Amino acid sequence: ATTGTIKTDTAKLTINVKNKASDGAITFDNKTGSLNEDSAIGSTVGTMSATTADGSTISKFELKSAAGNATPDTKSKFDIDGESGEIRLVGELDYETDTSHVITVTTTTSDGATKDATFTLTVVDVNVAPNIVDAVVSVDEDIATTFEIHDFNDSTASDDKDKDRAALTYTITAGNGAGLFKIDGATGKVTLDTNKALDYETTPIHELTIQAADATTGTIKTDTAKLTINV
Repeated sequence: ATTGTIKTDTAKLTINVKNKASDGAITFDNKTGSLNEDSAIGSTVGTMSATTADGSTISKFELKSAAGNATPDTKSKFDIDGESGEIRLVGELDYETDTSHVITVTTTTSDGATKDATFTLTVVDVNVAPNIVDAVVSVDEDIATTFEIHDFNDSTASDDKDKDRAALTYTITAGNGAGLFKIDGATGKVTLDTNKALDYETTPIHELTIQAADATTGTIKTDTAKLTINV
């Protein structure tokens, strides 16, 4: 304030309104889905999505935990894309072990707010084929017919049932034209047939094709393996 001409000046006040963390509700719903137990590694389990009610944005998704209905921790079977929320399979599923998995995902907003939601995965039972492996054995030419040349088992179960616990039936499908060998259909044990003998001078090597078939309803699944017998 002065006498005479009054002098003035102006300035601009800019007010930036800071978003308050958690002042806007996060919408992050639980989801469900299903996969066959023989689904390939890398298969998409499902995709989580979230929105916010304020000016913040969804910045990331994280896999918090996973549990099967029988196994407390199955987190190692799953992974999630932090940007898209796509849950992927990174470990094998097994219906006989866990028929479902509850996957807990945490989403975080750009202002630091978080919220959890779950994806409940139902594992669909499928008929899994048996798995038997090739074998090479050496035997003397004068072995008895009771001598066990080789015992086939399912490689995933280590017995005469497949991964689904279905009993296997074994047969010789090739290489036994002379009828020298037989296989126990229930145990997979290969021996010489009754009144048969090996002869090194005639045939020093025999190659048999063994088939294992599961006992199940619907389509029967099979696997084959080669048994090489060096006399």
